[in-house]
Amino acid sequence: ETSMEAMAYPSIKTLGIIAEGVPEQQTRELIKTAESKGVGMVGPATVGGIKPGCLRIGNTGGMLDNIVMSRLYRPGSIAYVSKSGGMSNELNNI
Repeated sequence: ETSMEAMAYPSIKTLGIIAEGVPEQQTRELIKTAESKGVGMVGPATVGGIKPGCLRIGNTGGMLDNIVMSRLYRPGSIAYVSKSGGMSNELNNI
């Protein structure tokens, strides 16, 4: 409900939905609305995402000290995409 309301604002370009347990039909509606409005959507049911040097949303990469220690803030030439929040956090800790 709140995510749909957020997409009504033209200034919203990307939406991160951290909530788990969003029903499949509601997820399909969110995706359809996001596509029609040109809004990028991360989630639902995500631990977030990170783009080094640009943004971090959700719990990706863990605490700030881990991001600094493992230098996740630096842009590079490797990317990964994972459906597993646990696996993402493990990869971020390498």
